[in-house]
Amino acid sequence: MKTLLPIISLLELEKDRPQEIKKLHDVCYKYGSFYLKEYRISSDIINQTIEASRNFFKLSEDIKLNYRQDIAIPNRFVAVYLGLL
Repeated sequence: MKTLLPIISLLELEKDRPQEIKKLHDVCYKYGSFYLKEYRISSDIINQTIEASRNFFKLSEDIKLNYRQDIAIPNRFVAVYLGLL
């Protein structure tokens, strides 16, 4: 059975409603990722981001390890967003 990723609307998050922020938190905690819609990011920026990602993964392991995250803090990005860290 396939599990589909949830869809999060950036427009809804920008309305700063507590239920939307809780939805984001719950989705990140349960799934770890999601599809983002209504994000208003240009295709040029998206393409530049993909290219930067490709360049990063071409780097040596020694350099990439400088960007290692502390896995002892699960869902750190959610905690930072909610002001918990």
